Amino acid sequence: MWRVAGPSEYLAITGGSIKDVKLAKKAWIWPTQKCVEFCISPVNYAFEMQAMSADKVPFFIHAVFTIGPRITDHESLLLYAKLFASHVKPSCHVKDLVQRLIKGQTCVIAPSMTTEYISNEVLKKTQLELNQFGLVIYNVNLVDAKAKMKKAEIKVTGTVKIIKNQKQTELAKANAHVAYVRDDQLEDLPRVANQRKSSEGLVSKDRHPVELESD
Repeated sequence: MWRVAGPSEYLAITGGSIKDVKLAKKAWIWPTQKCVEFCISPVNYAFEMQAMSADKVPFFIHAVFTIGPRITDHESLLLYAKLFASHVKPSCHVKDLVQRLIKGQTCVIAPSMTTEYISNEVLKKTQLELNQFGLVIYNVNLVDAKAKMKKAEIKVTGTVKIIKNQKQTELAKANAHVAYVRDDQLEDLPRVANQRKSSEGLVSKDRHPVELESD
């Protein structure tokens, strides 16, 4: 069967007359051979882990590693291809392998270091472990998840305080307006009372009986 790899893929061929693993972009695959396509594009591995600081305080780290094969080195590509050729679910195997190495190195390094130093040390130590699989770390980002959550909490708290202050200001304005209207109405009470008395006087005069002169 004729097989052709995609633009960012390679064929890892085993079996038949091939002693180890053969890399190809296109090839005939014979019945006695096995062929696995694998991608050489870098992959992001994101996960959270718990570590212990120097003073025995647990903290959570959110880690994002960008890892991929050394595409310019044929020997590294062969090592990477072996990960795919020897497993039924190679992508899951590679992910588990990478995460296990990173978590192991982080838990060992973290106890006496800052987050920035942890990032640099994990990068170096993990890279040494990944070299045997033909992988290279292109980028690493470690963030203290607890500090990130605290920052978000402070932001939310600040927003709530601003809204609360706005509501209090609006309430104060409303109360001031009510007080102003009430005071204005109280000032008008004497005038209204006088007007009412005057009106009642006029009505009384109009209702006074008129005596008719007798003949």
